[in-house]
Amino acid sequence: MAENSSKRRLKVIWWKLKAFFISKNVLSFLFFLFLSFCFWFANALNKERETNINLPVRYIGLPQDIAITNNPPNTITITVAEEGLRLFSYRRSNITPLLLDVNKHLDGQKRMVIGREQIYSSLSSKLLATTSVIKINPDSIVIEIDKLHSKVLPIELVADIKTASQYYIMNDIRVIPDSVTVSGTFRQLDSLTNVKTEAIVLNKLNNSISSEYKLQTLDFLRYSVDNVSVEIDVDRFTEKQLIVPITTINVPEGMRVITFPATVQVTYNVGMSLFNMINEDGISAIFDCQKLIADNDGKMKLELQVDTKNIFNVRMEPDEVEFLLENN
Repeated sequence: MAENSSKRRLKVIWWKLKAFFISKNVLSFLFFLFLSFCFWFANALNKERETNINLPVRYIGLPQDIAITNNPPNTITITVAEEGLRLFSYRRSNITPLLLDVNKHLDGQKRMVIGREQIYSSLSSKLLATTSVIKINPDSIVIEIDKLHSKVLPIELVADIKTASQYYIMNDIRVIPDSVTVSGTFRQLDSLTNVKTEAIVLNKLNNSISSEYKLQTLDFLRYSVDNVSVEIDVDRFTEKQLIVPITTINVPEGMRVITFPATVQVTYNVGMSLFNMINEDGISAIFDCQKLIADNDGKMKLELQVDTKNIFNVRMEPDEVEFLLENN
């Protein structure tokens, strides 16, 4: 019973509040309050205000054989006065770089100064006619220049490459191009010996790749290329065995050598794509008579020579043989 009574009281309060807020007097009050706010806001926007604008700077018109050797500012800050509404035209999304033409200030000297008047002249096209410039910071820009020299430098690959299990890198990793022309002042170029690629990290590589990578460049130098192509040939490998005859060399005149056994078994790893292309032609087991010593106990260590590319982990069995040295 008490619960029903509480609900009725809440309903009565709710209807009274609702009737109050939708009454004509309250609606009129809210309307005129909103209208007053609009007039106040419009009046505030019409008043002159000051604000700071950060402008990116780009230096253009630099001759091909000239380089900037110092670090002039890449942004300037201008303080302007303008009506509030018009200040919206200077919001960040509308700001474009300030272009300063260096070529206009070249006079044969290695140091030039772009003063406030020149900066303001470049600024004027970006400002409204009603905008007043209060301050420019910095109000002058010092640019130091020097004649460009060029140097061809090799590209050094910076890489940490690991193949997946049972895979290997078949050939030398190719960097294309393998050199780059770098332009700068004599002093800037003097200590440079190479240009490095960005760090390349590849793990569990199981297929050949050809990818573009950036060079590690310095801002004050110019490069003939900014990217290089890195090509890596990857193949799955397996084990292969060959029977190779022993080759005797430097045999004394009138003598001959008989080895026991006459052949050895050579085992090596080779890529699957080259499995049928590798034979014993480039693999030799050498018995060199010049290396015989008096106390050889009738045994001689063989020398394994491999002139075939794309095989690795090469070993032979046996690596030592018995022999007879006899007259012909």
